[in-house]
Amino acid sequence: LHEAHEHGIVHRDLKPENIMLVMRAGQAGVVKVMDFGIASVRDGERLAPETRITRAGIAYGTPAYMSPEQVAGQTDIDGRADLYSLGIMLYEMLTGSHPFDAQNAAAMMAQHLTTLPPAPSLKAPSVKIPPALEELVLRLLAKEPLDRPQSAAETKEALHQLAAAQTLQQSM
Repeated sequence: LHEAHEHGIVHRDLKPENIMLVMRAGQAGVVKVMDFGIASVRDGERLAPETRITRAGIAYGTPAYMSPEQVAGQTDIDGRADLYSLGIMLYEMLTGSHPFDAQNAAAMMAQHLTTLPPAPSLKAPSVKIPPALEELVLRLLAKEPLDRPQSAAETKEALHQLAAAQTLQQSM
């Protein structure tokens, strides 16, 4: 995500089906983001007109993973929308379930707009989730982009710090 965002590309349909683990340069388990079919490309501070395949007021993406701004049909979104989707996937990895329970796509999309997700530790009380990781996941799921981590690089650094702290704690 960091690399895509650095090149002005917002994926807009990040979900487990679009994440692959591949072998690269002899290193196994390298994460690769796939299917940029509805991605948008930014030209500085604005969307490059030639890359705009969507229209204002129409939501594009997979309802279970869409950010609130996508659900609202905004077209001038940035990488923080992808970070919201990443937050959904991390939530699922921690709890084994989606943060929102909905009967259909419309209800799911409404929950992205209006419902705060329950803390992962409440959804999966038997799982030992480090509080700092839970806090990061909930920040990624903030309704307002300004309340989320502001970049994939910031999110990556936070995850690295959490992993280092966990390794240190386990070695004691």
